[in-house]
Amino acid sequence: MRRTLSRDEYELYAPVVRRTAMLLARKAPRGIAVNDLCARGWAGLLDALSAAEAMGAPDLEAYAGARIRTSMIDYLSSLDARVREARRESRLLARVIGTLERALGRPPEEAEIARSMELDPDAYDRMLTRIADAGVARLQVLDFDETSISGAEPDGELEAATLVDAIERLPRACQQVLSLLYQDGCTASEAASVLGTNEGRVRRVHTEAMHRVRAALGKE
Repeated sequence: MRRTLSRDEYELYAPVVRRTAMLLARKAPRGIAVNDLCARGWAGLLDALSAAEAMGAPDLEAYAGARIRTSMIDYLSSLDARVREARRESRLLARVIGTLERALGRPPEEAEIARSMELDPDAYDRMLTRIADAGVARLQVLDFDETSISGAEPDGELEAATLVDAIERLPRACQQVLSLLYQDGCTASEAASVLGTNEGRVRRVHTEAMHRVRAALGKE
């Protein structure tokens, strides 16, 4: 018999489920409903509570919160064939960037990445566009959100420092786009106006930047 929630559990976790869903919905592919994410979150919570009762969990609320988030992200990652194919290309791109950076001892140029993937420049741009359109780069931002910037945990300090170093090693164009999108809060259209380019180019550079960071963090 499937476990159900008590009233106290519902009142305890409802804010967590709603808050997590709203955060992910802002960064998820277009058309994702908060209610759909909430439904996945509740399912993840029930699984977490059942597992915790079976094996015990020293910090139940933290464990449940992680399972709620993971359940929502798993849902976003498996929406349709287009997303699955884009994620396959995304993983390949991150691996290629990581391999090239280790071999060259520096961040690879766009042309070097495209050549290693046996793509001409136009085909490489089309691949970045497919990944961006599927929202895969946005899903990667969710992975980076897990990095702790707090100095309370030594491992968190190390990973945060690695993330900062990875961003500082990015090509200038990637750094400019990330700064406009995440520090200044610009939309892709606004960033394009600032940089004197088009929105499609901003989205492609953002996608490439996320994969460069992913490779640098060893999340290939």
